[in-house]
Amino acid sequence: MSTYPPLEARVSALERHQTIQDARMEEISKNMTTSILQLSDDMKASFQQLAGYQIKTENQLDAQFKQIDTQFKQVDARFNQIDTQFKQIDTQFKQIDTQFKQVDARFNQIDAQFKQVDARFNQIDAQFKQIDAQFKQVDVRFNKVETHLGKLDTRLDKVETRLDNMETLLTQILARLPENPR
Repeated sequence: MSTYPPLEARVSALERHQTIQDARMEEISKNMTTSILQLSDDMKASFQQLAGYQIKTENQLDAQFKQIDTQFKQVDARFNQIDTQFKQIDTQFKQIDTQFKQVDARFNQIDAQFKQVDARFNQIDAQFKQIDAQFKQVDVRFNKVETHLGKLDTRLDKVETRLDNMETLLTQILARLPENPR
C-alpha cells in the first residue's frame, strides 16, 4: 500500500491549490495594478510638482538673469563714463605736458638770457677791475700830488712866515719913517 493519499484526493488538492494560487495571483495582480496606478498617480503628481517647481525656478532664474543683465548694462554705462573721463584726463595730461614743454622752452630761453646777463656781468666786472686799477693809479698819483702839496704847503708856510717877518720889518720901517715927509 501506498503512503500517499488517493489520486482523486491529490488531484482535488492540486485543483484547490491551483484555485488558491489563481486567487492569490488575481489578488496580487489587483494589488499590483492598484499599486502601479497609485505609483503612476504619485509619479504624475510628483512630475507636476517638479514641473511647477522647474517652471518657478526657471522664472526666478530668468528674472535674476534679467536683473544681472540690467546691472551689467549699468556697469557698462559706468565703464563708458569712466572711459570718457579717462579720455578727458588723458587730454588734460597732454595739455599739461604741452604746457610743461612750453614752460621748459621758456626756462631754456631764460637760462640763455641769464647766461648773456652773466657774460655781461663778467664784462662789467672786468671793466670794474680796469676802473679799480685806474683808480689805484689815480690814487697813487693823488698820493704823489698830496706829497707835493704837502711840500708846497710847507714851503708856503715858510713863505708866509717870511712874509709875516717882512711885514713886521716893513711895519717897523714904516714906524721909523716920519709921518709927513713933505
